[in-house]
Amino acid sequence: MTFYVALSSDRTVEFAAFLFQIPYFIATGWIYYILHIAEKVRFNATEIVSGVFILALLLVGLHTFLRWFSAEFRHLRNEPPTGWPLRWTIVSVAVFVLIFVTGIATTASIHQLIWIAKAPKRLESVKGCWIRAVESGAKAAVSDLQGYLDLYAAGEPYIIAADSTTGKQGCIEAANAATTGKTCQAIHNQAVSATYTPFPDGMDEVLSDFINHQTNMGKKSPYTGLPLFVATHTTEGEVVLTPISNRAVSITAYAEDIAEPIFSTVVTVSSK
Repeated sequence: MTFYVALSSDRTVEFAAFLFQIPYFIATGWIYYILHIAEKVRFNATEIVSGVFILALLLVGLHTFLRWFSAEFRHLRNEPPTGWPLRWTIVSVAVFVLIFVTGIATTASIHQLIWIAKAPKRLESVKGCWIRAVESGAKAAVSDLQGYLDLYAAGEPYIIAADSTTGKQGCIEAANAATTGKTCQAIHNQAVSATYTPFPDGMDEVLSDFINHQTNMGKKSPYTGLPLFVATHTTEGEVVLTPISNRAVSITAYAEDIAEPIFSTVVTVSSK
């Protein structure tokens, strides 16, 4: 019973907030819209001049027609011609422009109301996509990390993305590769970029290389825009890699709740 009362209370608060948002966004929505599109607006001098020219033609043509129509109308009624004041034509054109602008503003207001009505569902959909993105990123990393750990345990070199801009790769080999013969040059025909401490003491270095690799591959958190893979958990939308022994690593993914993971597993060295 308490659950239903709390649920009803939450919905009441959401509905009250929705009712408050309607007049608020109608009154101020245009400000946010202008601020949002201001940097995207590009003024075209040719189009501005063309618009002014067309408006001037409309004014001249309308004034000429109204002068003729007024004179003919008075002539039919046997009234003395008085002419058609220019200010009346200007007012008529101004009213026409005002009606046009009002129509656009009304359309924008209706669009804003529809956007407000659909916003909660849209936000839920976006958040759902973010959760799935973090979870799928963590699951995809399991097999990748397994490969890195197995190469590390075998004392073999591994390839990482070394530069996010150029896509350049780097080859990292064990510090004792010259002795074992498992060098970057021998296995990948590539110069060595760095070395790692041989198994079983180099786990932290391997994880650091793996995190850098994922970051340089463009893996970012949909929540913060920061690197998706980290070694220390600090905020929402992260996949945390934590060594739990010299043979195993914990992969834990977090969405909005930084205390409750949405995915967690352990990757263990499968060789040696």
